[in-house]
Amino acid sequence: MAELIKHVVVDIRSGWNGPMVVDPAVLAGEDHAPWDEEWSPSGLDGWARVGRNAVVFHKHADIDACIRLELWTDEPSMTQPMWDRMWAGEIYLRSGQLQIHDFYEAWSRGDVFDLGRRDATWSVRIQHRRLENDEEPDFPRDIYQVDVFKLQFWKPEA
Repeated sequence: MAELIKHVVVDIRSGWNGPMVVDPAVLAGEDHAPWDEEWSPSGLDGWARVGRNAVVFHKHADIDACIRLELWTDEPSMTQPMWDRMWAGEIYLRSGQLQIHDFYEAWSRGDVFDLGRRDATWSVRIQHRRLENDEEPDFPRDIYQVDVFKLQFWKPEA
């Protein structure tokens, strides 16, 4: 049974158009940038793009977001209720670490999240949900919106 080893949650305020979870080796010029290569195949419906070593999320500039990074011992079971969108695949990490960076600007947010193994291809499940306020009929429905992204990584085969 898979167990959660560690996690971190990072708040992304409005103004960030393209939060990206990326290998810091890319930012340091030590690995190929995902924007220099082919992005993920279709099937993500525009909510995310996956590169060899990064994920870029699409969010509106006026909506906040939260990104949760998780490290698991093995593939975690699916939680209920199901998330609105999901993608599963692999990402190569030269540094074995992840950092949250803005795709369009030079902003980074939060500490580096260390997965503990360099030069490895990691299995990952990426999920997205938009939470909205629709319980207060006297107020506009869109006064409260947040995009929630969860990335679950588990150790690659030895």
